[in-house]
Amino acid sequence: VLDTRNGTGAPEAKLTAGNTLKVQIGGANGIPTGISAVAINFTAVNDSGAGYLTDYADGTTQPTVSNIQYNTQSVAEMAIVPVGTDGKIDLHAGGTGGADVVGDVSGYFTAGTAGEAYHAIGATRMIDTRQGSQPVPAGGTLTVAQGNTVAAVNPTLVLNVTVVEGSTSGYLT
Repeated sequence: VLDTRNGTGAPEAKLTAGNTLKVQIGGANGIPTGISAVAINFTAVNDSGAGYLTDYADGTTQPTVSNIQYNTQSVAEMAIVPVGTDGKIDLHAGGTGGADVVGDVSGYFTAGTAGEAYHAIGATRMIDTRQGSQPVPAGGTLTVAQGNTVAAVNPTLVLNVTVVEGSTSGYLT
């Protein structure tokens, strides 16, 4: 739902110290409106110095504790964050540096007559090139089909691609 490196869910810019980013959660990316909280994994990458992130419901007072601290290396942290009545969460950066921020939702909470209910957004492994397939070579392309194990609400999939056992530095697009 959030990647400030490419403008997903927020402007394409690092979140710098002293600034707050409002992120639409409820009613976006297949998540219903009226949710009470979200299970989200935040990752701070490409930071420019020591800093921290504090997450909280939009329209509420910023807490005095942080959720994630970073300083010259990528750091990830899972959090359960209350969602404001407008469906947004706020992410405030403190410290001296800024960072790009990635946010991946794994589920959300709804209020009901029997209390809160958690709705997981399940992950499915679609391919693992370590098991029977060949590694993707530099300049190569690997086509991955949705198959029948993935139930996508929309014709769009969100993928988490992990590189392991690389033979040199590189990147994936």
